[in-house]
Amino acid sequence: MAPRGANDRYERTGWNALVAAGLVQNIARSNREVQARFKDTPAASADAEGMLRPDGLAIDLWVALLGLPQAGRNLLDAAGWHQVRALREAGTQTFLVLDSGRYALAAPGAAPAARSLGLVVQQGGRDFALHELPYPHSLLMTGQRSGVGAEARVRVLHTAPGAALDIAQPMGFALSAARRLDSVPPQALSTEFKHRFVVPDIAALLPVRETPPWLKAWQARRVDLLILGAGLVVLCVALARQTWLSAKASRLAAFRIGYLAFTLVFIGYVAQGQLTIVNLTSLIEALSAGRSADFLLADPVAVLLWAFVGVTLLVWGRGTFCGWLCPFGAFQELLSLVTKRLGWRPRHLHTRIDAALKRGKYVALTVIVAAAFVSEPWTARAVEFEPFKTAISMSFQRDWPYVAWAVLCLAASIFVFRGYCRYLCPLGAGLALLGRLRLLRWIPRRAECGTPCQTCRHRCEYQAIAPSGKIDYEECFQCLDCVAIVQDDRRCLPLIRQRKQRVIVLHPAPLMP
Repeated sequence: MAPRGANDRYERTGWNALVAAGLVQNIARSNREVQARFKDTPAASADAEGMLRPDGLAIDLWVALLGLPQAGRNLLDAAGWHQVRALREAGTQTFLVLDSGRYALAAPGAAPAARSLGLVVQQGGRDFALHELPYPHSLLMTGQRSGVGAEARVRVLHTAPGAALDIAQPMGFALSAARRLDSVPPQALSTEFKHRFVVPDIAALLPVRETPPWLKAWQARRVDLLILGAGLVVLCVALARQTWLSAKASRLAAFRIGYLAFTLVFIGYVAQGQLTIVNLTSLIEALSAGRSADFLLADPVAVLLWAFVGVTLLVWGRGTFCGWLCPFGAFQELLSLVTKRLGWRPRHLHTRIDAALKRGKYVALTVIVAAAFVSEPWTARAVEFEPFKTAISMSFQRDWPYVAWAVLCLAASIFVFRGYCRYLCPLGAGLALLGRLRLLRWIPRRAECGTPCQTCRHRCEYQAIAPSGKIDYEECFQCLDCVAIVQDDRRCLPLIRQRKQRVIVLHPAPLMP
């Protein structure tokens, strides 16, 4: 048994076995048969040679359906089979025709020759024209084709793309034998022969369409995808109703802690859905080398997350992923919440220092992307700058330098809130740049924001609000704390003033007589 490739099964066999199995069929008509068709027509005497040799062959075609692996893989070399199989996968059927008859198979649209033959496929009352296929490859079994003339002309013909010829159903060939008349301008008369082309037991020979590896991965992870999809729907609803969600600080805190735990535990450790800059560098390397990017489909959880992130980038910006869906980011924030309960609060850096450090992630992004265009080994080393693989994908089961770096990045969040995300993350930098395409400025602002009220700015753990009150959406993690503040009449200065300045309307009491 020969090796089995994707979508095809076959046994190595010879020409005679293919003929015996009906995979190669002979279509022959004698000079006598053709002459009988032209009797009593102006072309009756146009083939003197045929009339002298009535028992010789006028039409002698050997036809094989190359799309059947048993035929194609035994008749074509490896490069030829690859070409034919690609056409088959695209819905185009291919035929090998060996022609040694006196009526030569004519190219479609060619001017009438002295004797020529046209060929079309028929099925279900439809005609399928055949076109010449440029075929620079080799045929196998040269010199072993019993019954085929030594000077047989080799033609590879194919149906039009999308012609929908079903090789599993009965089909036939219509052969149009033409004779040219000695007239001005040249004219030709033709007659038609039909040949039924049926391959016995074709069902057992049809290509086996194997499930692509990426589709198998999707099927195997149905449960993970359903849970993740439900989680993304919950997040969408929550962010779409952010005003309601943040109207009560306790409700927002409970939801945020719960969702970050879902992100860390399920998306990160269970579903292994940590998005990473490696996804981008792998795509760059594949495109630069001319390779297919199908490998990206092999991780269905990542595909679903990237699709969701792509949409939310256009709606809300980078904050949806960085603030809610990044397992390593969730790890840092939950760690900070624990240390806060223990009495240690992260420190706010000076505005100028904070702004300078935030440029670091863009430097990291530039270095990693540049490496992806230059050298795969360099890229493999550069992407280790991300601690995601160590902390999430491999659960710290790596050599100590990688573990030390991941622990250091996590520990930094105890001192500076989500320091790695804000200052070093190259993936966050890329999303921040793409987030500039954002359609919405979704955080509510008041005229008093910045002047005189600075509450939101001082409370923003990410330092993403300018003294003017303007939101820096490229640095915003969509935590909704400022949305909660702007609704709180005990924390938002304009609302505090309104509460204190409420006018009590007094109504005069009736005078006593």
